[in-house]
Amino acid sequence: MYYYRTNDKKEIDLILEKGSKIFAIVVKSSQSIKIDAFNILLIFKRSHP
Repeated sequence: MYYYRTNDKKEIDLILEKGSKIFAIVVKSSQSIKIDAFNILLIFKRSHP
């Protein structure tokens, strides 16, 4: 298990590896979450194809 954080404090809470697959999990605790809260997943995907 790992986590990922950018220099500007955007974060993926949990990264799991199974074989050649990577699962990135972002956890939010709020009644209303903006979609841009999950942009970190796109950033991670671009930097780790």
